[in-house]
Amino acid sequence: MMDKKKKKDFTDYLLDEDFVLKAIKGEEAEYSEAGISKSDDASDNYLNALQILKSIRVLFSTGMQKKKEEIWQNILEKKVGSQMLHFFKVAASLVLIGGISLVIYFIAFRTNNLSVESIAASSETESFERSELIISGGTSLALSSSMINISYSDNGKTIRINDSLIISQEAGSDRYNEIIVPYGKYFSLKLSDGTHIWINAGSRLIYPSAFGEKSREIFLQGEAYLEVAGANNWPFYVKTSNFNVEVSGTSFSVQADDKKNIFSTLLLEGAVTIYTQKSKNHRSEQYQLTPGNMAVLNVEDNNIVIEQVKYPESLIAWKNGYIIFNDEPLSSVLQRVSKFYNVDVEIINGFSSIKITGKLELKDDPERVLKGLAAVSKSELVKTSGKFVLR
Repeated sequence: MMDKKKKKDFTDYLLDEDFVLKAIKGEEAEYSEAGISKSDDASDNYLNALQILKSIRVLFSTGMQKKKEEIWQNILEKKVGSQMLHFFKVAASLVLIGGISLVIYFIAFRTNNLSVESIAASSETESFERSELIISGGTSLALSSSMINISYSDNGKTIRINDSLIISQEAGSDRYNEIIVPYGKYFSLKLSDGTHIWINAGSRLIYPSAFGEKSREIFLQGEAYLEVAGANNWPFYVKTSNFNVEVSGTSFSVQADDKKNIFSTLLLEGAVTIYTQKSKNHRSEQYQLTPGNMAVLNVEDNNIVIEQVKYPESLIAWKNGYIIFNDEPLSSVLQRVSKFYNVDVEIINGFSSIKITGKLELKDDPERVLKGLAAVSKSELVKTSGKFVLR
């Protein structure tokens, strides 16, 4: 047992199994820091250890299964007590030399408590500037086309991209892949279970190359439309930073935009159940939707409001490369354009109240789309100070 008077350095934290597990699960705030005081540097070492854990792009990534098995075998060959402690100290030296992967992989392999949320937390995306597919082993592939179609074989071992590129990988429920879709683009993805997902601009999706037998879980940041392959005894979960959606054999869209605080689920067919996340002041709630309804989460009070959508198909038309609007305020249409391309758009001279009906193709250049809207609304489009203005 560590002497409480001794100051902890960052390796002490990394060798603390309770600390590592809570960091993996995103519960580091609950970790008791009785030994930290402003008079020493323990707090800085704690934060340093936490930063090291979060800096690994995919903690329990796909290609590390053999390494985890090697580590486990090495542990089995050790005796408990002082020899096990010595093994950890050897791991600590590896921490100082080349990273902390060894310790983390050991803990993860032994506890088997990994989740898609912990993978997502370890690989946060600050920007969406390039198209990227990250597969088993951390291999990253740049995707250059404006529209990408990706499909997995039934066993998840083969990936086909636009019918022209075939990639092989090791597959399994613990081998996660990740897709990053930049602004101005949208991708189509068919998972190994037959579920079809369209991923909108400025989004990322994390998912196993092949699902386990008990359930199917993916993590979404951004927006996606899903047509889930039906199996009542094989539940499908879409997890986000603020709520989770449980589905089976249904068509729906999910928005989980942390930057703009937009969290919603729109149901087109079937049924879904939404679970809000627990917080210190609020308990988790669940809501069921019927087709044509949209659930919108208020992040401040953890409350969900359910709205009836008159034209639900217009809100998912982006998956076919269009924006459709039916007697919709120009300001609302421009919000969708702005979000898709991540550009600033301003309306002046009262044009925001104009209601328009029509259909616009989502082209590579946002200016071409905005010129179309300007023509429909009989306004003028100008570009000034890095933003577009309709006047």
